[in-house]
Amino acid sequence: MRKMIILLSTLLLLAVPASATVLTAMATEPYMEVYALYSCYARILDYNSETNLLKIALITPEVFPKADAEALTVGDSIYSGGREVSITSVSHEDGYLIFNKGEGEFEDGSVWLAEDLNGNYRTYDWHDYVYTELAQIEVPLTSSLLLLDNINPESGDILEKPTVHSSADLIRMMEEAARGTDPGFSANNVLVIFNSEGQLAVVERYYVPWQ
Repeated sequence: MRKMIILLSTLLLLAVPASATVLTAMATEPYMEVYALYSCYARILDYNSETNLLKIALITPEVFPKADAEALTVGDSIYSGGREVSITSVSHEDGYLIFNKGEGEFEDGSVWLAEDLNGNYRTYDWHDYVYTELAQIEVPLTSSLLLLDNINPESGDILEKPTVHSSADLIRMMEEAARGTDPGFSANNVLVIFNSEGQLAVVERYYVPWQ
């Protein structure tokens, strides 16, 4: 009887499928109470003229270990873009590792990864990274802040070198974009740079296609 119980237990264990893998992004940015001598990708969400505060979302690209990403198979999942995506197919195309490839490029439900300079994989969506939000902060807008703009506001093309603007110019551009009088300006793709005292010193708008 005991041998029979052991045999049945073994068969039951063999019948249970292995647990599926759910891959999540690496932690690449430290949490900081004071952002001093620090730079980060960001989105400028709002400006409060009464308090003179900028509301900023600090963001970081999703980064996955290459070996872990390449080990994913059908039935596993990857957590990307704020949701868990079940993998139904795996393919390779033009340097991308693609999960759930559809008929169109970067189709909804698909996840596209490409190797970065550190040998890991980053997720892409229309030639820009897919980002994870680290924190939302509010910082004073100082008169010494500089806006470096790498985009031609008339054509949307990348500039050879950035134009330099004041903090007042930044607010004016944001207000004009909100009113629709300058629909070409977006503060969704910027780098924010903090000085040694933790003050926001530089906002640099970088070029991405299809922004």
